[in-house]
Amino acid sequence: MWRDGGWEPLLTTFDLKNAYRQFPLSRDVGLFESKALPFGSTASVVHFNRLSRLFWRIGIELHLPWANFYDDYPVMTPSLLRESTMTTMMLLSRLLGFDVSLEKLAPFAPTASMLGVELDCSDAQDSILRVRNKEGRASEVCEVIQHCIREGVIRHRDFARVAGRIQLSDSQIMGRTGKLALAELRAASARHADRFRLGPQEVKAFDFLVSRLSFGVARVPLEAFFSILWVSEPKYFACHVSAAVAALWLQDMKHIIGPVEAYAVLTARKVFHQSLSGRYCIFFIDNDAVMLSYIKGTSTSKQLRDILLAWESLEQHAHTWAWWARVPSASNPADDPSRGELEKLAASGASRVDCDCPLTGTKLLNL
Repeated sequence: MWRDGGWEPLLTTFDLKNAYRQFPLSRDVGLFESKALPFGSTASVVHFNRLSRLFWRIGIELHLPWANFYDDYPVMTPSLLRESTMTTMMLLSRLLGFDVSLEKLAPFAPTASMLGVELDCSDAQDSILRVRNKEGRASEVCEVIQHCIREGVIRHRDFARVAGRIQLSDSQIMGRTGKLALAELRAASARHADRFRLGPQEVKAFDFLVSRLSFGVARVPLEAFFSILWVSEPKYFACHVSAAVAALWLQDMKHIIGPVEAYAVLTARKVFHQSLSGRYCIFFIDNDAVMLSYIKGTSTSKQLRDILLAWESLEQHAHTWAWWARVPSASNPADDPSRGELEKLAASGASRVDCDCPLTGTKLLNL
């Protein structure tokens, strides 16, 4: 119906040429005279943004359906107004003296590159809007990562280039694996090490990131903002942490309560994956450090990063829309069962389920 009526949304990006360098300075500049706003100056950015926002605001008064970020103006318009919208933008820029990058200005189309991503509204009539990396960017980042894996090291001089590309590309597919892959590298950079040798954990994180960027499936939000899962038969698990995993943690830590709390959340995600996958979920945690690690998707603790990487692996196969919240110990229904006090759960009619270690795959011993 949208296409027949001319209401199909079309996109383009209106880009100002040379950004702030097209705006001259006052002649009264003292000893040194610059003909345009100088590159790298904070004041240049501030004053350019004032002019850029003025240009955008005048366009709004002319009913231009556009937004603004620095020198870019993403535009979405119905197909029946494409010529009118383009003509209005061009005339406005000429009247106000703003130079436009005509070589970058593409005709209105269902797909357009804007602000570093590609936006696709070709299925807008079905309420679907796709956001993805620009063509070639994901493959470029994958080539950089695979080169680092082959070399086995990342040199300090290459760190900023590698880190920026990885985090930008991963964040644009709603991912957090890039943060895990870069955690150790950032620590090495802070120590000003000349090079950083990739260990098994970093190689695993990088391999997983390449897989996400190359073959990751788009995440489609649920139509309902909130849904409740009614479980006819409540279930629970109560088990010991894998002895091998606990021994590994104790090699570097005196107190392992943090990894244990994170391990419990990961175990629940794996045990109840059929009920949780594809749903909005709230995970209550009574440990602030663990809760923040899940929210950020990374941690300064190597043990927590191992757990978070296993979490991302589960999410790759069937994602959840997770929300993390703090629960006081006194209000935590898992507090007593974690100490082996299971009488109330048994009396409630909840059934117990066995579970495997989400890190090693071995069967866990029940409490």
